[in-house]
Amino acid sequence: MKFFLFVFCCIFFSAPLAVYAHGLSLFSQEKTLYASYSDHTPASGAEVVLVDANGVVILQDRMDENGAWKLPENLETVPHLIIVDDSGGHRAMITWEEFLKERPKGVFDLLSIRVAIGVVFIIGGGYAIQRFLLKKRK
Repeated sequence: MKFFLFVFCCIFFSAPLAVYAHGLSLFSQEKTLYASYSDHTPASGAEVVLVDANGVVILQDRMDENGAWKLPENLETVPHLIIVDDSGGHRAMITWEEFLKERPKGVFDLLSIRVAIGVVFIIGGGYAIQRFLLKKRK
């Protein structure tokens, strides 16, 4: 039984490490696009590509050192998609409509909220295992 519990805990605690990758997230505010990784470091130097509805590249630019990109004033064509790509293989896309909505960061975008939910899940899972599985075996 202890061996089973040990194997279960090893799999349970190592699975999020294998599944959760270092992601790239985008949000916009005041016609500025912000890109950051899942650990909230800015995606400085990431490439920004504006593409129209036919897939033709309109503009290529780079994020600044703060992970921000300001929309240029002289765009001749309305883009359909904004793609942010860095050299590490991270890629994120946002549609032009989403960019113009200026979506503020939500509650679940904060790292502390996600950590708190994870801790509650882990403690609750451990309590459930101890209460329901291990107690019945004694």
